[in-house]
Amino acid sequence: MSYILDLLEQKTFNENNGLLNIENEKCPICNHDTEILDYIDFNKNNDHVGINTNSGIPIVYNLCDECGFLFSPEMHRWTPDQFSKYVYNDTYIKRDPDYVYNRASEDAEVIIKRFGQHKDVIRHLDYGGGEGVLSKILRDNGFNSTSYDPFVNKDININDLGKFDLITSFEVFEHVPDAHNLMATLTSLRKPDGIIYFSTLISDGKFEKNKKIDWWYAVPRVGHISLYSNKTLIHLSKKYNMILGSLSDARHVMWDIIPDWAKGTIIQ
Repeated sequence: MSYILDLLEQKTFNENNGLLNIENEKCPICNHDTEILDYIDFNKNNDHVGINTNSGIPIVYNLCDECGFLFSPEMHRWTPDQFSKYVYNDTYIKRDPDYVYNRASEDAEVIIKRFGQHKDVIRHLDYGGGEGVLSKILRDNGFNSTSYDPFVNKDININDLGKFDLITSFEVFEHVPDAHNLMATLTSLRKPDGIIYFSTLISDGKFEKNKKIDWWYAVPRVGHISLYSNKTLIHLSKKYNMILGSLSDARHVMWDIIPDWAKGTIIQ
């Protein structure tokens, strides 16, 4: 068992336990060397939630000098069952109260405004969609929408879903320990001219070497273990033969062939 899992079970931390030797960890994105930037207490939460009781359990974050990827090597090694037990458990909703409905409702409104006029020709997948709230709202508004979440839809074979014109993946990238597996999955689900529309906050300018990480988005208790710079996302898009476009520091799109329905919406 890893040192973090040991400490979570013991509910205590003794500095003499030491940390995992992750100073020579390779970047999961570009395979370059990384170095420890800082550690963050496991219980750190989104500041606006107001739950920040100190656990005394340090979560180390490593930084890649090449692509700017910031990640937790230790939590990247966790199994889905360990994430379910320690992160996505019964108390998760207290840490991220917008997860159940508010965020999905806001994202659905954005999709309706951007793509509503093309809803009859779009087959949509919301990947990492939790309980499927976003897709339900879209279906109620005339969209052909499907939701899939690997933590929720364990009885669904993802290979049976088919191909999609539009794949959304909101607030998913920062949660996954294997971004290449996520990208391979998303690209396998899109049509040849399909669009991947996703959200994750860009880390550019949010931290510096030799300084404490003071970015509200670096919150291990809600599973933010993979934080991307613009260069990181460009590396991923090129790896999977797509172009990256960013609408803001939070919303991004990947594509290779631009379908007619996407022209003038998110791709000019």
